[in-house]
Amino acid sequence: MAQRLFATLPPSLETALVDEFRDLQRNYREHRWRASELAGGRFCEVVYSILKGDVDGAYPAAPYKPSDFRGSCRQLENQPALGTGLRFLVLPLLTVLYEVRNNRGVGHVGGDVDSNAVDAFAVVAQSSWILAELVRNYNSVPLREAQKLVDRLAEYPSPLIFVEGGYRRVLKIGLSLRDELVLLVASTEARESSVDDLSSWTGQPNKTYIRKVLGQLDEARLLRFSRAEDLAQLLPTGQKIADELAMTHTLKT
Repeated sequence: MAQRLFATLPPSLETALVDEFRDLQRNYREHRWRASELAGGRFCEVVYSILKGDVDGAYPAAPYKPSDFRGSCRQLENQPALGTGLRFLVLPLLTVLYEVRNNRGVGHVGGDVDSNAVDAFAVVAQSSWILAELVRNYNSVPLREAQKLVDRLAEYPSPLIFVEGGYRRVLKIGLSLRDELVLLVASTEARESSVDDLSSWTGQPNKTYIRKVLGQLDEARLLRFSRAEDLAQLLPTGQKIADELAMTHTLKT
């Protein structure tokens, strides 16, 4: 990591936390639902280790799995030193995510149902929220920068988008250019893209046509399109559409 997120945590715990989070994101992007959910379970164990270390006043050198995960989390809920948000929001959510691993055909044979896109989608989104809450409570950067980190962490990747370096490509065949543009802009960290990039990513060489569609998306209040800068910026309404597209088309693959 270029910049540490949690100066008060041992580097080994911070690295494990970020690595598991990135692993579940990567598996989700690759439609590997079971692997994504397994990484979500390991992510929960790292978060628990951090919270338990906070209560104990000494962090473990490496994350570990308590013998009774649910019971151990409930014990931590009774520790006022953690703060209300961690006790009554993060800890209960950890038990929910851990149960996905154990009882949805992921952690062992004989689960209730097979792991699928809906379960993996929930794991990624909720893990993102938990990590954002940890940044809020343990961040080692100025408040404004911490909020930027939270905003970035509270996002989940779309399995419809292939990302490699600065290149992106919509994997689903048959989507309209309008939908592709929304998905592509939503997939960028800054939530904005140039017409040049969008032309490259969609394979549409007619930039005039791209600008026309971006203008329509601007009129629909899904994107803000600046013709002077040739730049498209995602609006919250556009994010909602991107989320719906990701869920709808993921379920059909």
